[in-house]
Amino acid sequence: MKKMESEQNFPGRGRSRSRNRCKQCALSIHLCLCNQFELRTIRTKIVLLTHQKELWKTTNSGRLLQLILNDVDLRVRGKRGHALDLADLVDHHGPKLILYPSTDSVPLTPDLIGSEESALLVVPDGTWRQARKVVSRVGALADFQRVHLKSGAPSRYRLRKSEDPSRLCTYEAVARALGVLESVELQREMESLLDLMVERFLWTRGRLRAKDVQGGIPKAALEEHRRKSMRGQKEESDRASF
Repeated sequence: MKKMESEQNFPGRGRSRSRNRCKQCALSIHLCLCNQFELRTIRTKIVLLTHQKELWKTTNSGRLLQLILNDVDLRVRGKRGHALDLADLVDHHGPKLILYPSTDSVPLTPDLIGSEESALLVVPDGTWRQARKVVSRVGALADFQRVHLKSGAPSRYRLRKSEDPSRLCTYEAVARALGVLESVELQREMESLLDLMVERFLWTRGRLRAKDVQGGIPKAALEEHRRKSMRGQKEESDRASF
């Protein structure tokens, strides 16, 4: 499995938290998702343009794509002194698309790729403001066909709040795009992985009961949670005794 560029130094919010998290899926090592799904082979080449600030966030959904898809190329942007080089993408033989809703974007449909064996789909990964910057400033993307997804169900990603429920996280957007370009079955399998990731994160935050998490919570994670609760209660008791 191809690893993220950030794997060797997953930031976290402190050394202990970083050590206890999986460097790929960002969950606790006892809740790791990396072996839950088989890597799927796809015809479409996915290129994620991930803002460097997203690498610091455990709630970044783009990193999950490399857990389930065989051809995901993650490129980091926003680093000072490091220009984003996409020259090689311009030479791609086949349809070149960028998933970015705009006044000149067209609905994503199978007709856009026709009988071509391999389409290239570029996906900005970050805030909407960050996405606008990369689309407008990177000249290599000027000739890419801008596409948008047709209206669908509201986002099921509950780890970040959005004022517009029609906005999707990066992973959801790619899953729905591949539902059009590849197969609906692949989209559903990808969405199952996202649901599992979201539910496990919500459980760690105390916002979802263990019995409501699909597949349940691994025994090791429950035991670790119990130990942390006991330590917290002891520390609270010690403070109260002063």
